[in-house]
Amino acid sequence: MAVVGGQYVSSVNYPSAQPVAGTKTDDLTSSTGNGITFASVSGTTGLVDDKNEPLYQVTIKFNEPGVDSLGSITVNPASNVDKVAVQFYVASSPNQPVTVATELGDKPLSFSSTVVGSRATIADLPSQLPSPLSAIRIVVLSTKDNE
Repeated sequence: MAVVGGQYVSSVNYPSAQPVAGTKTDDLTSSTGNGITFASVSGTTGLVDDKNEPLYQVTIKFNEPGVDSLGSITVNPASNVDKVAVQFYVASSPNQPVTVATELGDKPLSFSSTVVGSRATIADLPSQLPSPLSAIRIVVLSTKDNE
């Protein structure tokens, strides 16, 4: 459960856009409401900044020593979010996502959602993830109305 200050989660931060005042950010497992509502970022349109970096991100930092596995990530059905991706972090490199080697060089290990029952879902994350994980970052890739 992603309850800030609970058994697993020490903190949640928002590296780019910040949630609007009054957004409930202490329990990311709620099945009701819209969840996190982000404020618009002035000077931008859409979901990326002028450097083509995602604006809407949620970083969940786990209590030490980290977590050994993750089950799934599901977006609240009342949300405007259509597609998300998740990246993974380990204590030895807390500011850089875990990478995998490709023909074009190292790329962040990332999994994107599919739609399951009208919800953006990343189900059954693989057991081969690095362990323990110190954090994950959820990035909004698309929304139902592209804002």
